[in-house]
Amino acid sequence: MKIYSALLLAGTALFFTHPALATVCRNSNGTATDIFYDLSDVFTSGNNQPGQVVTLPEKSGWVGVNATCPAGTTVNYTYRSYVSELPVQSTEGNFKYLKLNDYLLGAMSITDSVAGVFYPPRNYIRMGVDSNVSQQMPFGVQDSKLVFKLKVIRPFINMVTIPRQTMFTVYVTTSTGDALSTPVYTISYSGKVEVPQNCEVNAGQVVEFDFGDIGA
Repeated sequence: MKIYSALLLAGTALFFTHPALATVCRNSNGTATDIFYDLSDVFTSGNNQPGQVVTLPEKSGWVGVNATCPAGTTVNYTYRSYVSELPVQSTEGNFKYLKLNDYLLGAMSITDSVAGVFYPPRNYIRMGVDSNVSQQMPFGVQDSKLVFKLKVIRPFINMVTIPRQTMFTVYVTTSTGDALSTPVYTISYSGKVEVPQNCEVNAGQVVEFDFGDIGA
C-alpha cells in the first residue's frame, strides 16, 4: 500500500510539474505576411505642418492572413497581440500615437469581425471561435478596416527617405500565458517624401518652389 501511494504521489507531481504545451499559432504559409504602407505621396505643402493629422486611405478589406495552431490545442478560440517596439508618445481619443521618426507620429485602429474596433499596441485580445483552431487547420485572422493616422511633428524639408520599419508585429495564441514568439503578420511603412515648400514675399503673395531642384 505504501509503495502504491508513493507511486501515485510521484505520478501526480510529475503531472503538475510537466510544462503545458505552448499554443503559439503560426502563419499557415510558414512566414509572416507583411501589410505595407507607402508614405511617399501622402504629404503636400498644405498638410506638411506641425500638428496636422493625415488619415491614409482605409485598407477596408480583410488582411488576407490565415493562421494554424499546433497539435495539442484543445480550444477553438484565440487571442491576438499587437506589439510595437516604437514608444507611445500620446493618446488622442482611443488612438495611441507612436513615434515613427523625427517627423511623424502614427496611430492605428483595426476592426475584428467579433472583437470589434481596437487600437494597438495591445496584447491578448480575445477573438472569436473557429472549429479549425483545435484541428490544426487554417483559420482566418479576421482583421479589416485598418485606419492609419499620421501626425506631423516636424515639417519635411527637401527630400526625406523613411527607411522600412515595422510598426506592429501580430501574434496569435490560445491563452494569455503563451509566449509572443512567432509572428503571424506585420504592419510596416516606408517612403521617400518630397514636399514643395512655401515662402511669403513682400505683398503677401505665396510662391511655391521645390527645394529638390536646387543643387547643393
